[in-house]
Amino acid sequence: MINPQKDLLPLVSLKKQNDTKALIGEIFKLNKEDIVSFDLSLYNRAKASIVGVDNDLISSPRLDNLECTYLGLNALLESNPNDAKVNVFVAFNNEEVGSSTAEGALSNLLHDVLFRISGDEISYQKNLSQSVMISADNAHAVHPNYLELADPTNRVYMNEGVVLKHNANKRYTTDAVGDAIISSLCEANKTPYQHYTNRSDQRGGSTLGCLSLTKVSIKTVDIGLAQLAMHSSSELAGVKDATYMLNLLKAFYNSNYQNKNDEFLL
Repeated sequence: MINPQKDLLPLVSLKKQNDTKALIGEIFKLNKEDIVSFDLSLYNRAKASIVGVDNDLISSPRLDNLECTYLGLNALLESNPNDAKVNVFVAFNNEEVGSSTAEGALSNLLHDVLFRISGDEISYQKNLSQSVMISADNAHAVHPNYLELADPTNRVYMNEGVVLKHNANKRYTTDAVGDAIISSLCEANKTPYQHYTNRSDQRGGSTLGCLSLTKVSIKTVDIGLAQLAMHSSSELAGVKDATYMLNLLKAFYNSNYQNKNDEFLL
């Protein structure tokens, strides 16, 4: 068991004491006296690289969840304009340390933005009923050294497609309707997909989709990309999967949905 106080203290210098404000001033060419306060974040600055004998793997810090964030934003930018609807992309801060912040998934940020787009309460409620949201966050691929940690029948692998995430205890938002929407889009666009669930004797992590639903009630589906070493300093994912996810998200943004008597028509 890792003890954060003992095992994760950063080593930045061999000096017994450093003047942090002076160091920041040196980096940003500021006088120490001009720095009133600061936030300090320590992270792996290594650049992403393509690795493997067949160049089919991505090695990078923070693949969870900057990979889906990057692909989602690009899908929005590359989608076709449509005056009949409003496409939205949202990226929340502070997921790993807690979403109950002003810009986290448990804040009113998404609600307030969607309400302002709608203009009034009736339009807002109507728009929610006609909307579908994708919650995109990476998933645990089967690790060849720890096969016993994966569910025996619902196993996902890198470079084998977008992952639809399921959980009977609603730790993921995907239900039969959401599954049908995403799987239909994948099949229509020849995008491989696979299904993931945790072992029934292991509790999996929740997602921002689950958290945001406490503020905004939209039909939501949890998907992601298979990866290894999640939350490690450097993580590993499949090269092909990034293209699969981008294609799916572009198809999603370019699609029109209708909700008639609680039936979603694609």
